[in-house]
Amino acid sequence: MKIATWSLERLARRKNQAILDKLQEVDADILILTETSSAIGLDNYNCASTNFLPNFFDGIKYNNGENRVSIWTKHPVKGAHESYDGFTSVCCDIGTPFGLLTVYGTIIGQY
Repeated sequence: MKIATWSLERLARRKNQAILDKLQEVDADILILTETSSAIGLDNYNCASTNFLPNFFDGIKYNNGENRVSIWTKHPVKGAHESYDGFTSVCCDIGTPFGLLTVYGTIIGQY
């Protein structure tokens, strides 16, 4: 099983198609993407994400559809766990061929 993580840096410095091409090339079973948005969509993957961010939040201006963390998986998402902050962390159970796997994704604050 391949698990990968990548900070997309709010998509400011990269083009969406280049990101999608690289994610397809990596072909991970589970991807944890940070500083991402609804502009990224992956065919044949299931997704669990943090809440979309308001346009101004924690002193930062965000674009529509931005969120801090998304977990993409080729396997079914079997359940979600509440985290301390729905804008910053996401946790879900993924049904894998090896059994249930709990995956947690978060960002580290920048303040």
